[in-house]
Amino acid sequence: MPKPSAYDTERLAYINQLMDGLHDSLNSIYEHLVDRDFDSMNKELTALMSSLKDIKESTEDDYGEGII
Repeated sequence: MPKPSAYDTERLAYINQLMDGLHDSLNSIYEHLVDRDFDSMNKELTALMSSLKDIKESTEDDYGEGII
């Protein structure tokens, strides 16, 4: 199996960082729900939806030509 290119290595590192952030956000939402901290939950949901929208738009704009 060939060694991944520098671009692929950077791309995968970025994707992993992105996914770690999304997982952290989901964990926070869970904790806020359990604690009934709905104000914090709504802020986290808004941030998560913005991140997901950014991902969606970045893949639609370039059809794979961006970092993702």
